Amino acid sequence: MKINYKLTIANATVLVCLLPYISPFKTGLDSQPYGLILIIISWLTLYKHQTKHKHFMLLSLITFLLSSIILTVEAIIYGDTLSFIRGVYGYFVLFVAPFYFLTYLRFYDFPKRTFYLSSSLYFIAAIIQAFVDVNFFDFLVDIRTSESRGVTSLTPEPTYYGIVCLLLLMVCLVSESFKNKERKYLSLFFVIQIVFLAKSSMAILLLLILSFYFLCLKKISSTKILLGLFLLLCGHFGILHLMEGSRVYDLYTRSIELGFYLFKIDASMNERLSHIYFSLYGMLSNAFLPNFNSNFSTLLDNRYILSDGFFWYGESGKKIMSYWGGVFFNLGFIGVFYYIILASSVKKGQLGVFLFVLTPILFTAVPMAMTIVSFLFSIFIFRSELRKPC
Repeated sequence: MKINYKLTIANATVLVCLLPYISPFKTGLDSQPYGLILIIISWLTLYKHQTKHKHFMLLSLITFLLSSIILTVEAIIYGDTLSFIRGVYGYFVLFVAPFYFLTYLRFYDFPKRTFYLSSSLYFIAAIIQAFVDVNFFDFLVDIRTSESRGVTSLTPEPTYYGIVCLLLLMVCLVSESFKNKERKYLSLFFVIQIVFLAKSSMAILLLLILSFYFLCLKKISSTKILLGLFLLLCGHFGILHLMEGSRVYDLYTRSIELGFYLFKIDASMNERLSHIYFSLYGMLSNAFLPNFNSNFSTLLDNRYILSDGFFWYGESGKKIMSYWGGVFFNLGFIGVFYYIILASSVKKGQLGVFLFVLTPILFTAVPMAMTIVSFLFSIFIFRSELRKPC
């Protein structure tokens, strides 16, 4: 039997990109570079096949070059080589990787088996951690968690695991390759992992945003409203009676009492919100012109004064814990223009999901180098009529 080496390499590339945190070696990094390396290798086997989104690809390449120039100038001035490498890698994944996945989808269709395999691996790893040892996979991933938090599966932290499940859930909701019955089972599969295994308060909050959109805003009906209310009640009693002692329980009970004020008194929430706020503040105060990462560190050093005491917690640093926040802060009007072009390329019927669900998710602490996001971008853009047998 003749082996299609192009397809084999392409499927291996997608699998590694859907498992972006695992590594057989200790690299000191959260997001590993193996997916990007395989993307380059696999793309060389498909170089003859051009994408149908040439205008978007041209803009992305130009934006990548401009961002690289900005990072190079900063590295020369401040001598921060690590930030330069991390920045170039992140922007390459953001601006270039989606076109590899678009090429894959066009010639090989949606990699359903690979998707199911990666989803199963996350679940199996989480179950082993929950019932055997939370550090069972520390030889593959640098695990950071505690007894009051959930498990990490094949990611460094419970929050990362929850967000990965959320992004994979969005893939099956947006992709045209799943039947309605499959979507229902997969939705339940990922929700269980987010709530009962990852136990990430941020992921659960973002899950509520996603649920609100699909149940109440997209093709609203009385049945969906009733279903939404039923799920809210289940979530309310589930957290109070099944998750006592967890951080989710603590934040939920305090949020009922304190409301938005919880963002001020809870250290972790205060820090995460400050990164979103100051990334946008920095862009606006600099008249939408590009910023150096060192400028963000200066803003964090003065966070208390600039926010009238609202933001108080967190270390000073150049790394922005916000996907779109980092893009807008570093690139200014270039980043905003890229976002607008990306949104305008989203296929019919999915723009609302992109704007009101995926955008809030990507304003949180999602790494720019997360290849699952690039894969999801390609799902939002790809139209089945563009498929062409390879």
